[in-house]
Amino acid sequence: IINWSLADYSENAIRANALGSFRQLLIATMQHPAMLSYLDNSRSTSQQPNENYARELLELHTLGVDAGYSQQDVETLALVLAGLSIQQKPSTSPDLITSNNGFIYKPQRKSAKGKIFLGKTLTSNGLDGVYEAVDLIVAQEQSARFITQRLARHFVGETVSSSLLDTLADTFRATNGDLRAVMHVLFSAPEATRAPPRLKDPYRFVVSAMRLTLPMREAPDANTAKRSLRLIRAMGQSQFEHLTPDGYSLDNPAWAGSEAWMRRLDTASNIAGHSQTDVFSSAAYTTWLHPALSPVSAQMLQQAPEDEKLLLLLSSPEFNHY
Repeated sequence: IINWSLADYSENAIRANALGSFRQLLIATMQHPAMLSYLDNSRSTSQQPNENYARELLELHTLGVDAGYSQQDVETLALVLAGLSIQQKPSTSPDLITSNNGFIYKPQRKSAKGKIFLGKTLTSNGLDGVYEAVDLIVAQEQSARFITQRLARHFVGETVSSSLLDTLADTFRATNGDLRAVMHVLFSAPEATRAPPRLKDPYRFVVSAMRLTLPMREAPDANTAKRSLRLIRAMGQSQFEHLTPDGYSLDNPAWAGSEAWMRRLDTASNIAGHSQTDVFSSAAYTTWLHPALSPVSAQMLQQAPEDEKLLLLLSSPEFNHY
């Protein structure tokens, strides 16, 4: 997938819809060339529907692996989605629905209208049929539970109480998938503030370290962005390059091995060595980091030589967890 498409996907499909309607987020991702290319839907036709995207849409994006849908549901959804494709060249055909990011909907000679999907008979053709299938997916009890559980585990951790999970799922259903409302409930829960610290993955580590060490008055330039991506890649988390659609793990063991820690320390040394900022007089340090330091870390920083303090801070347990 070409780089501009990935950047546009992250910025305009995900970020722009992250705190809106889950339905709209789902539609934005399924109408983006990056997704359609990655999961081969751009090559799907009504005569030979490709099931890759349909299967991952149900398994990873909405319902979960054990949600009870059938192989027939996957096949029907693949047929519904077959018209979602990528515009190879400009077209003036009135039959084609296009967007300026390269998405195109190609009318199909066959339709899934009349077929059974998730226990319901589909009644619409074309792009309306896609939206009908999306509405059926989002309305499922399993979608509410799977999506809110993923959010809770991402922000709070693996051990989330069943009562909080129930409340989040209820909020999702009651608001028709309003992600902002779900996140408000999640962050207002006592569990969110009592959650044990989690080890930052390479992306979080590098981004937080660069934010701390870059002068606040300067916006990151292209070279800084490229350098950050190189550092993240060196730590084993190349952006948009994970081989399987499930993405990189957020669990601590994935980034806590001996080799992973050596890479983390090398990265900390690289960032500290390039810093031209007085980190220890910055508001970020005095307001947030210094109060969070344990007595042991604070004492070690106080006793360390000046040219080693920043590396020691970036290597501390408090900086490496969130």
